[in-house]
Amino acid sequence: QTSLHLSNLQSFQNLHRIVLPRQAYLQANAQSCKLSRNLPTNDRMLRYRRINSHFFTDTFFVTKKAKSTRGNTCMQLFVSDKGFVFVVPKKSKGDFLKALKLFAKEIGVPLEFILDGSGEQTSNAV
Repeated sequence: QTSLHLSNLQSFQNLHRIVLPRQAYLQANAQSCKLSRNLPTNDRMLRYRRINSHFFTDTFFVTKKAKSTRGNTCMQLFVSDKGFVFVVPKKSKGDFLKALKLFAKEIGVPLEFILDGSGEQTSNAV
């Protein structure tokens, strides 16, 4: 029985030698081991922030003679029911999907979008 006890003690000491360096390593690298918001790319629902607000959106055009130095001729305007405004300059009205993606990345995804239902806003790509 004493030999069994000694072998258990030696096993514990060997285990102790293995576990302690691992604990020291984890404590030393605790900052880099923190959980972060790394989500799989397939979790599209979790990829963007959620906004507890309703947003209205419409496309505004400049006059035919006017054009920005970057070639923009219109803008997509996003306005919340709480008064927040986000503007995305566009080269054509077909760039709605790009503007919507930029809005989702920069600001987040609202509860609901209220829009006029023009062709580019109701396409299958959106």
